Amino acid sequence: MTYPSEQHSGMPETRHACRGSRVAMRTLLAAMLLIVMNILSSAAAREIESWPYDRLFKEADIVVIAAAQKSIDSDDVPPDGPWKRSLVGQRTNFAVISTLKGKLADGPLTVMHFRLKDGVSAQNGPMLVRFRTHGLHIEGGGRVKYNVVLDTPQYLMFLRRTSGGRYEPVSGQIDSERSVKEIYSPLPADMDQASLKRNGG
Repeated sequence: MTYPSEQHSGMPETRHACRGSRVAMRTLLAAMLLIVMNILSSAAAREIESWPYDRLFKEADIVVIAAAQKSIDSDDVPPDGPWKRSLVGQRTNFAVISTLKGKLADGPLTVMHFRLKDGVSAQNGPMLVRFRTHGLHIEGGGRVKYNVVLDTPQYLMFLRRTSGGRYEPVSGQIDSERSVKEIYSPLPADMDQASLKRNGG
């Protein structure tokens, strides 16, 4: 004979085990989803070539410090690749301040590069250089305010000659930013003081 108390004695443990199994299954599925997302993200990420200073200097035809004067759009054909239809050619004229490698003819230096078309964005897209022809105005701070106007930057550029006698970034047009270093004068001490105040220093 089976008593009622004996019939129901194992049910709470069974329900608990079922709930535990469902939680474990959800955890496993979430972990698998994260793994799949990481794999897809890694597969979609674009490999960017390394360009340390020694390689830039070695492979460049000329290395200069110069100030950008004017950038205009051009009809230069973008390099082949997934972003070809999204790029617009540009030519920027520079006043050369110092030549660190190579020889240049007298007169302004013209550098050919590309930009994205207006309204276009690209995930994992090209690292395209942009040249400023005027300084930056920076405002900010918390309890200590600062208002800074930076001079027009200079550019340290590692360039190679093209077949047409012009110059382009030695790292290529897709990641042209890797060949250019933007140079500013040291920032005012007020900005450091504002940062220290904001961080409790």
